[in-house]
Amino acid sequence: MVKMEADVLKSLKFEMGNPTTKTFLRRLSRVAQEDYNTSSLHLEFLGYYLAELSLLDYSCVKFLPSLVAASVIYLARFITQPKVHPWNLTLQQYSGYKTSDIKECVLIIHDLYLSRRGGALQANGGIPYLIGNCKSLEELCMENNMFSGSIPENVKVKGLAILDLSLNQLSGTIPCSLQSLQLLNLSFQNLEGPVPIEGIFDIFQS
Repeated sequence: MVKMEADVLKSLKFEMGNPTTKTFLRRLSRVAQEDYNTSSLHLEFLGYYLAELSLLDYSCVKFLPSLVAASVIYLARFITQPKVHPWNLTLQQYSGYKTSDIKECVLIIHDLYLSRRGGALQANGGIPYLIGNCKSLEELCMENNMFSGSIPENVKVKGLAILDLSLNQLSGTIPCSLQSLQLLNLSFQNLEGPVPIEGIFDIFQS
């Protein structure tokens, strides 16, 4: 009996509740990446981040999970490639939503993304190690949060030029991998140890 119950749960992928925003987001993400020239991980992580933001505003409760997922995909595509229209016929047919249907939800989540709604949004804990998988990042701004612990060596991904980690609670040493950045802000931290001497850090040697 127990084995049969386990088999049923596995076949259902342990999902026994109603569909959530993430349920629809997983499916829409695959379609959204088919015609896109940006990192699939970047788009996927941003989508999940925006979905989490939607939970912070009570006005998003009135929207169906599928509509929130469609709005998140629209906004994630717009943020990653603003010069390309974020919605197309394939996404419209697959989701069942036109641009006019998701406009209100998109604007609310966009306001949350810009931190104009819901007050300050502060992340805490360690800097996510998976950031190193976002190969298309050129600028990463994570200032004014509550990140703690050390700076991961792989936070400097290929192509990253600007990194702002100021006003956090980071400790430990500065990774040498950051010396190839064009702009770096590590002010107001608990960092210690020697400062790298090459690249952007050579100003401290003069």
